[in-house]
Amino acid sequence: ATMKVHKQPLNPRPIVSCSCSLLAALGVWVDDKLQKAARTQGSYFKSSFDLKKELSALTLPPGCFLFTADAESMYTNIPTDRALLFIGRYLRRERFPDIPVEALMEALQLVMKNNIFTFGDTIWKQRTGTAMGTPPAPPWATLYYALHENDFLPRFEDNLPLYRRFIDDVFGIWRVIDHATNDTTWNSFKCMMNHEAYQLKWIVSDLDTKVDFMDLTISIHGDRLHTTLFEKPSNLHLYIPSHSCHP
Repeated sequence: ATMKVHKQPLNPRPIVSCSCSLLAALGVWVDDKLQKAARTQGSYFKSSFDLKKELSALTLPPGCFLFTADAESMYTNIPTDRALLFIGRYLRRERFPDIPVEALMEALQLVMKNNIFTFGDTIWKQRTGTAMGTPPAPPWATLYYALHENDFLPRFEDNLPLYRRFIDDVFGIWRVIDHATNDTTWNSFKCMMNHEAYQLKWIVSDLDTKVDFMDLTISIHGDRLHTTLFEKPSNLHLYIPSHSCHP
């Protein structure tokens, strides 16, 4: 368990490395195939660099604010059986030419339902949630919630000039169209994010003109977005000195 030192109170992040395990090679194969579907989702972006390029090119309409959202323990709260059902149904319907769907779904079931690990002198099998530390965990989580986004985001397209998600972190631009009804529309959007069918809880920030997202601080300047580097207060700037014995 690695500690999230920037969280108060401190929270651990449980990781089970599958390196050199029986399912390691299968997990790499599953990751390669699942990424092909995850990258086609409308909310997907690859990195902060790609997001920054997209933000720099935007011209904002009037009445825009920024928001972020963070899923509580996304990996461990994804229901395995439901995710297998939803993802399998989606892949069979969309028919990606480079994805052997039936083989992929059998492999996913093996990987996600057979996460066996030791802790001290005891042996455990994970019974629910994403197999933490296995290669396909990120595209699995990305694709699972994207299926819900594809359903509810079009209802708010007039209010959302931009909506992007990096696994369990969301950045969005919210446009206030009618001040009289905005609170109702905004609360409806937040409720839809937390739809009970997907069993995930999202902590959504208030609407603001400046937010911290991943390693960016993003702010509104007129009709443009300005970005600068964001560093957590816990960053101690500990650099390896030039005379160190490191290779």
